[in-house]
Amino acid sequence: MKKQLRGFTLVELLVAVGIIGVLASVSVVSIGSVRQKGRDAKRISEIREIQKALEGYFSTRNSYPATGEGITYSLGGVGGNYIVFCDTDAGFQADTANCRTTFMARVPADPMNTGATIYRYASVDGSSYNVTFSLETRTGDFNAGAHTATPGGIQ
Repeated sequence: MKKQLRGFTLVELLVAVGIIGVLASVSVVSIGSVRQKGRDAKRISEIREIQKALEGYFSTRNSYPATGEGITYSLGGVGGNYIVFCDTDAGFQADTANCRTTFMARVPADPMNTGATIYRYASVDGSSYNVTFSLETRTGDFNAGAHTATPGGIQ
């Protein structure tokens, strides 16, 4: 009698490898989407922290830090003008020298660690402000793209 060899055929192995390849590519795509949503959730959280710091400044000075017509502060990151929110006799500044009150010890930087500045602050006369930022994908109630935070909330 002949012994029957048991094992997988070449076709069966190729099908199994193909299925594993498809599953791996689908999981890589979905992980990328989860990472984007995570970074965006962090951005929204950081914007809310910045808003709280600005409201603290407003309650102390009865105005928001004024940037003047057409001037925008870059917040956080390697290229950011402002690393902290600090109140001094001279007003709002970027470091802790002569600081009376620190409203935010570390202004958040880009979650992707690119060194890019992603939060831009502007206030013409100190009566209001806007902080512009962008999201990579739809996160919660916010669509992907540019958004603005103001004293009234995030749009």
